[in-house]
Amino acid sequence: MSPNEAASIAAMVAIIKEIGTWPAIVVLAMFLLAPWLVMLWVSRGVEKRHAQAVKMYEDNVILVQQHATLAKDYARSVDRWEKITETVLSVVSLNTQAQTRLVETIRNNEFCPELRHQKPVRS
Repeated sequence: MSPNEAASIAAMVAIIKEIGTWPAIVVLAMFLLAPWLVMLWVSRGVEKRHAQAVKMYEDNVILVQQHATLAKDYARSVDRWEKITETVLSVVSLNTQAQTRLVETIRNNEFCPELRHQKPVRS
């Protein structure tokens, strides 16, 4: 060890003797404990952000389930409307057929006994 190094160590020991050991212990504790405290504080922030991300994904799952339910309900309503449309079309078709028969009956006048004998020929 060089004389300069020995003098530096002796000066440090003298300073520690003058001020006592408490400041040295406090400084040593700060160097040893401060990184751990900062790490705990940062990890707590990371835990909060992680919890928020988990909640977001859980909310997204609920949203997708609700969307699937709405899609099924929409498909059922479309099926109902298709059945209603088919029913209305069949009613309209039957009404058209009945009206056509009624028009033919009126034209031929089959139910009037006086005109039944005098049927004019129409084309």
